[in-house]
Amino acid sequence: DGTPWQITMAMEGPEYYPTLHIDPDGWKEDKFWSTTSFRSEIPLPYYSQSEYDIRNKPVVPFESAIRGGVFMARNCHSKNSRERVMLELQDLATERKTLQIDSVSTCVNNAHLPAGANDRNKTSIMDKYLFYFAFENQCFPDYIT
Repeated sequence: DGTPWQITMAMEGPEYYPTLHIDPDGWKEDKFWSTTSFRSEIPLPYYSQSEYDIRNKPVVPFESAIRGGVFMARNCHSKNSRERVMLELQDLATERKTLQIDSVSTCVNNAHLPAGANDRNKTSIMDKYLFYFAFENQCFPDYIT
């Protein structure tokens, strides 16, 4: 009938962007959501093939990898205290002298980029470590990435 649809699309959760709260009756007004939530009319996977092409990527070689993990985040004021969790993990690893845990971004920074890593390419940094610590910046029911 020519009625324009409104489709709200985002890969973030609604804790930072209230307009991403899915209205279950929105369809009655031609409003639809495409988010990482399975409650969206158009569920949107967080994974981006163009950004993280891992199909033909070799595994990180154990012999040359940094025996530890890396954390990267730009939002240093998460709604779920992930910064505190990382600080506690770093303290625990230092105290026990077990796993090296580096934060190479602005949040809880405790290390420089490894040699050969490109600060504009996350995967080039992750490729240097055995583990990658990926914590969301918010907790919300059905926020899936």
